[in-house]
Amino acid sequence: MPLPARRSPGEAALLADEIIVLDHGRVLQAGTRGAIFHAPGSPQVAALLGIANTHRGVTVARDRILSDSIEIDASTGDLAALTQVLWCVRSDSVCLRPDGRYAATLIDDVDLGTVRELTLALEDTLHLTLRYAETQRFEIGQSLRLDLAPEQISVWPLVAANVDASSAANGAQPQRTAVPEESVC
Repeated sequence: MPLPARRSPGEAALLADEIIVLDHGRVLQAGTRGAIFHAPGSPQVAALLGIANTHRGVTVARDRILSDSIEIDASTGDLAALTQVLWCVRSDSVCLRPDGRYAATLIDDVDLGTVRELTLALEDTLHLTLRYAETQRFEIGQSLRLDLAPEQISVWPLVAANVDASSAANGAQPQRTAVPEESVC
């Protein structure tokens, strides 16, 4: 039975096994709930799903992207070096780890009831959002470490149609302090 989900992509994820992402009557992507949420087919699909961690970058080598002066490991497929790209990672795929590859500073910590939403800045330029179900609280300005699994990052070559979808990410200015002892994903 078809079930339109106009308000929240999260509602669709809870209620449907198969999802069709439409924009103005045009099918953008169809498939299982897991396939679509884990690998959105375009920046527009990512934006419609509410994936906030969408950024511009450029491939600098095979499976490497430079984004806001940060080199990110990501599956870039056959894209040539110096290809302008859009990339995204779901907030539940950003993992806090004491020995994580990337240094970050906490710039916001919001209690959403059942989950916490953190906004982190890597080198004060690249802002990522992380959601987790832990009750551990962090201090604004605290230094943390995080990992991004390359296979959890979606990458698309930048074309004119993708430019509007790239506006899903924003952030504020950070500060610094200590590291959590346990991993949080």
